[in-house]
Amino acid sequence: MLPLSLSLCSYVLASHGVDIARMWRDIETHCSNGNCEVSTGSKLDAIANTTDCKGRLLAYEYGLALIPARAPQMESFEALELEKTCGVTPPPPRGTRRVVLPFPSSDADATYYVDYEHGNDSNDGRKGSPFKTIRRALVATRGETTTGSSATMVLAAGVHYLEGRPIQLTAVDSKLTITADPAVNTLTETPAQLPWISGGVPLDTFAKWSKWESPANASYNIWMTSVPLGVHLDDGITGLNTLMKMPDALPGTYSRMTRAREPNGDIEKCVAEGQRGCWHNQGVERWHTDLSCVGKARTVYLDLRDCADDGSLVGAPTGTPCKNDSAMWDTYNTYSNGHGGCCSTWSGDDSPYGPMGNYFCGNSSAGGWVGYEDPRGDDKTQGLSPALPFGFDYNATIVPALSSWSTETIEGAVIHAWRAQGWFVNMFEIASHDKDSHSMTFSRMSTRDGGTTVKGGWQGGRGWQVDNQPPYSNSTEGPGYLHHQGKWMIENVKEALDAPNEWWFDKKARKLYVFPNSTTAQTPSAPLHLVGVALDTLITINSTMAQPAVGITIQGVGFRDAADVTMKPWGVPSGGDWGLYRGGAVFIEGCEGCAVQHCTFERIDGNGVFVSGYTRNVSITDNEFAWIGLSAMAGWGYTKENDGTDGQQPRFTHIERNYIREIGLIEKQSSAWFQAKLCQTDMRNNIIFNGPRAGINFNDGFGGGTNISRNLIFNQCR
Repeated sequence: MLPLSLSLCSYVLASHGVDIARMWRDIETHCSNGNCEVSTGSKLDAIANTTDCKGRLLAYEYGLALIPARAPQMESFEALELEKTCGVTPPPPRGTRRVVLPFPSSDADATYYVDYEHGNDSNDGRKGSPFKTIRRALVATRGETTTGSSATMVLAAGVHYLEGRPIQLTAVDSKLTITADPAVNTLTETPAQLPWISGGVPLDTFAKWSKWESPANASYNIWMTSVPLGVHLDDGITGLNTLMKMPDALPGTYSRMTRAREPNGDIEKCVAEGQRGCWHNQGVERWHTDLSCVGKARTVYLDLRDCADDGSLVGAPTGTPCKNDSAMWDTYNTYSNGHGGCCSTWSGDDSPYGPMGNYFCGNSSAGGWVGYEDPRGDDKTQGLSPALPFGFDYNATIVPALSSWSTETIEGAVIHAWRAQGWFVNMFEIASHDKDSHSMTFSRMSTRDGGTTVKGGWQGGRGWQVDNQPPYSNSTEGPGYLHHQGKWMIENVKEALDAPNEWWFDKKARKLYVFPNSTTAQTPSAPLHLVGVALDTLITINSTMAQPAVGITIQGVGFRDAADVTMKPWGVPSGGDWGLYRGGAVFIEGCEGCAVQHCTFERIDGNGVFVSGYTRNVSITDNEFAWIGLSAMAGWGYTKENDGTDGQQPRFTHIERNYIREIGLIEKQSSAWFQAKLCQTDMRNNIIFNGPRAGINFNDGFGGGTNISRNLIFNQCR
């Protein structure tokens, strides 16, 4: 089979300049010369390592066959370390990548043009007289779509700023296409030739930079500017990016800057270089616990094990299925859910039936380590009582920098802490700092049941592991000690602004402080052209099952500058241990036959595309996702507890030929595609690599009918 595969791919890819046969010869030469050396610490012998190199090249070759239009796929070539490890000469770089965008069916009279840099909203929107903003063009296209006709919005190259509000599409926008100019028929790697939709605000429009004269170290080149109200940043700045790529930054169209943090670290380089030096591995003496919520959750429990001959549940309404087939735990044959109590932290997500609850707050939950983390001791299957920290004490000798932080500037800081076992990262907002006792306390927030809970911790689906049985792993703590992976860092602290490429926003004084990269000039204005990030959602298609949006297409567009959502409340999708934020740069709910195709999602701090509630036949194809904070794509339906018969779930979602890499930079528990409470997904011919956990994650088996085939996945769980 190997020679056939090679000859086929060499034929198909010859026009792209990828000589696969030559690469195979490179490996043979490299290894025969004794250069296929085993990595330090590896248990492989030299022969096995030769096989490893061949496996890497097979993976690269398979990716070229899956998506030949993206050849030579230099990102996957480099991720497989074919040159470094196996002596394969890299293919020549790609020139212009031609992509023929489908021509919308609407006629010229229903086509409107948008050019943010050169247009004017007082124009008529015709070719040669474009509108300035997408929002103004939407008024014009609705003049067509409200009558049932199709309409097209053509975006010119350049950055299209949304000026503080996402684009909201509904059923009245059915048959609308938002597109790069189809007449050009070319997408290229040159950023200036692509239209980009941005959730940010260009600081050049108001910034008046001056040198900060009182930094902690006089050598720091830190600059500051006021951020006035009324410039679409009234809620603050959650991220800061450059308009274009910086010279020493990682590949891409533009560059992220780092919110001031301890220890220092660029989140992209931290991931690319294996997290070395980017986290503290010790220094926390004790995590504060508050177990007053234990046992106070309202639970829902259904025993599904009593099966009639026809497979229905005895004593239940006709057609209710039973379940008695779990070979792992008998509790998997029951339905369990919980609301409130210790689980009020996870009540941020609403459905048409109210908050969706948390499986791990039920009284019959099961799974890995369940029961070991129950604050009541013994194995009570954790029900009612997942524990989270409410603050921590630190060792000032190990982490002396924290002792210098003032109470005034610590408010609003965020600690990122890995849960025991390293499954996910939790973020908590810090409210106060007692320097004398070396203690920090997390913020609290009101709950739906009238109480309060910690602000944060919802980014994973369950609590922290609790030590209740002697001998205790921490002899000074005794019962109730919260286990922790060890890795942690704190960001958004003024005193941590001590390295190039960092920034900090003083929300009270509305002043932005920037430490420019050493490769820039002395001020951060002209060389950097900064963009303050404001919006987490850029486009929503949001309608209802009764009156859905139909046939909306977004194609050939880039999405950038979408905000971090880790401190917005999340929910628990179903019985898996994932938390999830219901939202994305593109959010789709109540839509039939909608498509996102040939788009680029770059340096989105939240999710890329999110499919929610009732959708049918949504297509997500031929896109690229890179340097994403959470998941590239995710879907999450609604159910009324265990009843999903109302159809309020995504079905027949088609996901194909997407190129997905460098995801989960902010939250470890992220995937290229995540699904919960949806069914009949068709996912094929995608390339997924360089991610923190599962490349594809099914949180449950709802509905069935899903097809996953011909996908290349590597470098995950790293």
